[in-house]
Amino acid sequence: TVSAPNEKIKQKNDLPKEYKPLFTGSIDLYSQIPLNYLTKRGFSHDKIYKYKIGYCASGEYKGRVIIPSFDEEGDVSYFVSRTYTKQKRKYKNPRVSKDIVFNDLLIDWQKPIVLVEGVFDSIHEENMIPILGSTLSEKTELFQKIVEKSPKTYIALDPDAYKKEMNIVSNLIKYGVDVWNIEVPEGKDLNDISKYEYQRLKMTAKQVKFDTLFEMINI
Repeated sequence: TVSAPNEKIKQKNDLPKEYKPLFTGSIDLYSQIPLNYLTKRGFSHDKIYKYKIGYCASGEYKGRVIIPSFDEEGDVSYFVSRTYTKQKRKYKNPRVSKDIVFNDLLIDWQKPIVLVEGVFDSIHEENMIPILGSTLSEKTELFQKIVEKSPKTYIALDPDAYKKEMNIVSNLIKYGVDVWNIEVPEGKDLNDISKYEYQRLKMTAKQVKFDTLFEMINI
């Protein structure tokens, strides 16, 4: 068997000092706008509370919702900030490594996981893990954790990242992980489709094995 790379030291990070929670029930004019934005993007109040989502009305991250990531010990390891105004730069993330398991604290590694690209793709069900991009190196903390825990793993990246997705699948299979491919419709990402459509796609997902991998890569 192939062993996973060596474990890395866990990263700690701080939320912006201007961060204000959106789950306390105290809503004012400033917080209503980011709340409306999150609702339109599919985040229920329960998910806003569960993920401890907030926003910044001033400072470096002014006009952005803040979605924290908590490591398995409950410490902040990273956060994603996304504008809810008309700023040209949609995302402005902290100047630290993205080599973390996003919201590891909330993942049940005894159950199947679903790998997706970004945090807004991870709203459909529990145990969806954003890889914060379209690549996943064997040296990353997330890859190591998947190999260690070896859960049933679904992967659902955007269609334009198909070859990169197949590279991730190939590497996971090499380490003995069972992988199922969820085919996201062309021209869409997970945040564009309904929960019903997502569940249908997941139910029809196919397990990828070495004897079918080469054919899928060359589609």
